[in-house]
Amino acid sequence: MSSVWFSSLVAVCAFATGLIGLIVHAWQPGNEGVEETRDLVNRLTGLIATMSALVLGLLIANASSFFNTQKISLETVSAQVLELDGVLKRYGPDAAPARGMLKDILTSSYQDVWSDAANGGAPSTEKIAGRMDKLFISLNALLEAAPDSRKYRIAKAEDLASAINDQRLRMSLQVNDSLSWPFMTVLVLWISLLFFGFGMVARFNRVGVGGMAVGAVSVASAIFLIIELSTPYDGVIMLSPAPILATISALGK
Repeated sequence: MSSVWFSSLVAVCAFATGLIGLIVHAWQPGNEGVEETRDLVNRLTGLIATMSALVLGLLIANASSFFNTQKISLETVSAQVLELDGVLKRYGPDAAPARGMLKDILTSSYQDVWSDAANGGAPSTEKIAGRMDKLFISLNALLEAAPDSRKYRIAKAEDLASAINDQRLRMSLQVNDSLSWPFMTVLVLWISLLFFGFGMVARFNRVGVGGMAVGAVSVASAIFLIIELSTPYDGVIMLSPAPILATISALGK
């Protein structure tokens, strides 16, 4: 489910439960209008509001941190790729096929994430490992054929390739486990109960309905931010491909 649809569903649920609360308050039998009942509802809604606010704030902070971590990791991988290309360039013409392979790997990754709208999201761990295996085979062949005076360059290149592979796999695994939908479902339930409680202590009029609508949209926008920041390679808020594009244009020169 996309972030737009899910956040819209949250807004509808919150607004609907708020209207139900307003209707219940308008229907209210005489024995439910006592001050003690109103105080009880206020205390319960205050408790749920506190829990919901804490969880919302925590989720937004975690999602923002995750988004920034992926951004830093993307920049780190780009820098490591440039460093690896420089090592292979200094090795000599024999490393040209490996350099071309490195550029193809990065170009394919860019196309999977940013160019191909049908796929969307980060490449799978299997796809990442398959592409890097070919590069490792090429580097191993270079190492075996290299004279002793130049083996250290290929050894350095293999270390950088391993670091790039580890970083990319870590990024992919983090994206696959970035958002807990059962947790989000519980949060939406709390929000719905909260709006129902708000409706039970308010009057059913245009101001009350308008306030419920504004509150529902506000909460839904927070949910939207959480989902978008937790999926940095898909949706409306995406990571910028600028580091990857700059690296691709610099490779092989």
